[in-house]
Parts: sequence; structure tokens; C-alpha cells
Amino acid sequence: MNKSLLYLLISGTLLSYAPLSSAQAKNTTGYPGMSLGSQVGYGLNKGSAAVGLGATSDSGNISGAIAGALGIGNAKTLGAQLDMVIVSIDTRDNGFAEDGYFNFKVHKTTRRGLASFALGIENIGQWGDSKNDDSSTYLAASKVVPFSAGKMLILSGGLGNGRFIPFDKTDSVAPFFAASYLPHKRASLIADYTSNITNLGVSFVPSTRMPVTVTVFANDVAEELGSTKAGISVGYSIKY
Repeated sequence: MNKSLLYLLISGTLLSYAPLSSAQAKNTTGYPGMSLGSQVGYGLNKGSAAVGLGATSDSGNISGAIAGALGIGNAKTLGAQLDMVIVSIDTRDNGFAEDGYFNFKVHKTTRRGLASFALGIENIGQWGDSKNDDSSTYLAASKVVPFSAGKMLILSGGLGNGRFIPFDKTDSVAPFFAASYLPHKRASLIADYTSNITNLGVSFVPSTRMPVTVTVFANDVAEELGSTKAGISVGYSIKY
């Protein structure tokens, strides 16, 4: 499993939903995910942080990562989000926290919070085996389309280099897209296309009492039969 994709299954679905509070119900403590590999235009604000754990299964082999994110500033003027990703979490494989890196994005939302734009860079300040991976820069945008009865559609897309470019291409930049439909304020259905890989998933908030989001996904569903990988990620948001 691609390390960057595994991280984004955490960050895109668990760490970047807080600014949607202006478009969502105020009494919801958590928000379902909006992407599965693509970057999004939203990011955390000052006073918000999150941690997430993700894992995938491929032919019986389990890969996992832990990510944490911290919000800086206010997206209504200009916000920023700093992430730390720990790739090695199995003490039997190089030891805990022996590999990892940081990501950084700046983001700005519109006045009503229904659209947001971000410019960011992934995989900087690497340590351990992550030093062998190149960084990736991207420009992303997201738009919330509200419907009646609290339903909504979230569309995200952008351009990026590095991990966003398919392995068999030599382009300088490549597009990525994600669509998330929320039939309920605590659940979303997600389709995502990044680096020539299609991901499908379901994200939900199991309880209104705890800010926890769970996302179950299938990775690379367009590949030949038997190559699709399954995974799950769990995140917890923090207000301080």
C-alpha cells in the first residue's frame, strides 16, 4: 500500500472536516469523511486538532499508520494545518515511529464556508525510510452543495505532482477528484480518483456523544479481480 495514500485515507476523511460546521448541523460532534486519497480544500482551524489510525489488508498483510493534525489561524481569513504522519507502527518492523514525515497546507474558505481552497505540500521533514520518498505539492478546492433535510454533496478536486501522478506517466502535474454524498449528517458515501486509482468507501460517525469518525474503504477497485485492498480508518477530533 502506498504510504502517502494510506496517510490520506486518514487526513482526508478524518482530519479535515471541522470547517464544515457552518454547513452542517451544530449539534453534531463529528463529521463523516469527504475523500479517500485526494486532497481537499478544507483544513483545520486554530483550536482544532485530530488524531487518526488507518490500516489496510493486502493478501493477509496488514499495513498501518498514525497521523495527527493541528489547526493554525482561521480559514475565513487564512488558515493552516500541520500534520505529522508515523508510518511505522509495528514494533516488529523497524520499531515504532522509526519512519514518518510532515505535511503542511494553507487554506481559505468563503464567507459561508460552503467552498474552500488549499495549497499544500506532503512528505517534508522525513525521517527513517520515508527519506526515500519525494515530496508532493498540490492545489485543491472543495465545494459543498446543500440539499433539503440536511443532505449534501461535497465535490473536491485539484492538481498535484509527485504521488498524484500515475506511475506510468511522466506528466509534471495530474488531476485528482473526490465526491462525497451525505444522505445523513453522520454518514457519507465516497468515490475518489487519485493517481489513476479509484477508491470507494463509507464513512460514518457512530455516536453523537463522541467526535469519532470511522471510514471503511476499498482501494483500487478498477484493477483486476483479486487486487482490491480493503481498509479501515478511525479518527478522533479535539477542541482546545
